[in-house]
Amino acid sequence: MSKNFFEKFSYFPILRTRTAELAGLGKLDDEQKDSILPLISLGKWRNTDGVDKALAKVSECLGDRPYMLDLSKDLQHQNDAVRDLLNPEKGFAQWLTFLKNVPQVVPVVQFSSDARVRDIVRQAQAIERDGRQPVFRVRNYQSDLDHTLAALYALDMPENALIVIDAGYIRDLSTKRIKSGVLESVLKSLNRIVEEVPEASRVLAGTSYPRSVTQFLDKGVESSGKIDMLEHVLYEEIGSDIVMYGDHASIHSVVYDDAVGMFIPRLDIPTDHSWYFERRPRRKGDAFVEIAQQVLFDFPELESESSWGAQMIKNTAQEKGDQIAGAVTAISVRVNLHITYQLFALGKRSNEPNDEDDWL
Repeated sequence: MSKNFFEKFSYFPILRTRTAELAGLGKLDDEQKDSILPLISLGKWRNTDGVDKALAKVSECLGDRPYMLDLSKDLQHQNDAVRDLLNPEKGFAQWLTFLKNVPQVVPVVQFSSDARVRDIVRQAQAIERDGRQPVFRVRNYQSDLDHTLAALYALDMPENALIVIDAGYIRDLSTKRIKSGVLESVLKSLNRIVEEVPEASRVLAGTSYPRSVTQFLDKGVESSGKIDMLEHVLYEEIGSDIVMYGDHASIHSVVYDDAVGMFIPRLDIPTDHSWYFERRPRRKGDAFVEIAQQVLFDFPELESESSWGAQMIKNTAQEKGDQIAGAVTAISVRVNLHITYQLFALGKRSNEPNDEDDWL
């Protein structure tokens, strides 16, 4: 593998081993799956103790295609098996042993609060010695970046590495725009990376999908609204000549349990650099038929779209075949439509290099 390995992919979505997210990923068509290099955050799977079931679900989705594998740092999404893999002793020896059994994985170098820099560096070197390309996921702009650079300095071929700057949730809830300081922190980090290891590939990712859509409702109504995709704004501020594009695939950056409480039936349609949503408060799963019918009325182009997410909306509107009846399926449809839309938008942008303003 070479640096060109990363550059042949169009899009780098970040997902977790949760039912809804993987279902949306798995229903992409083969061409779409070949175009992306997802970063999967490995965590617990429902009613299981280890990580084998979660890994099997990822394999069901992607087959033998490569994907980046990280370990969940969210305590709610960990189990003992994940915590064992995060043990930094002997250069994260348990993680390195585990990786030998998943050859299609592109490993993410693990950071932990109790790890010494030496252990992180040894881990990255071991990944490189195994003929694999280390991925560095930077979420803390200071400590993660310091550890990343220390490890990159020690590699024989840092040009084969990938740095993913994961900005997390980037929306300011009060202004609905990008949080103050996000752009400055991203730029400062990228400047350090480009100055120190310009040969390493770079991805910028984040999410602006909110935990609640209430504040994005159209004025005077409670059933519909629009949410701007600030990920696109951030990416455009940095530029495609500096970074490749990633995001959290229309998922909020904080993990919530798969058990959903007071879920309001809602469908989200990505288009024109926004998510448009239709919902029915105080209704149950049967409301999805009405929602799907309204969505098809507002977005008739879905009638000719072949994605699984679009087909599920059409099935639901017509009350035939597999349908959307609950939260997990609705989120899966959103993820599937989002990845489909991002590939379309990125493809359109790359085909119009002299007209980049059309991206926004």
